[in-house]
Amino acid sequence: MTTILSCGHQATSLDKGIEASIAAYDRQGDPVVKHVVLCQQCYDGELRRGNVLFSDEDVLMWLED
Repeated sequence: MTTILSCGHQATSLDKGIEASIAAYDRQGDPVVKHVVLCQQCYDGELRRGNVLFSDEDVLMWLED
């Protein structure tokens, strides 16, 4: 059975995926939090862009801005 991660990439035996909370915007431009499972490469990209929310406090700060 093939597992496809939230990023659209296929999970491998070495990369089962990383659960993360990602800062994003909905269609109306309001802040939302996406709970996803990403491959290492996509997770690293989100980290570089500063979109990974590490704690409940980060999530609250993101949603209140």
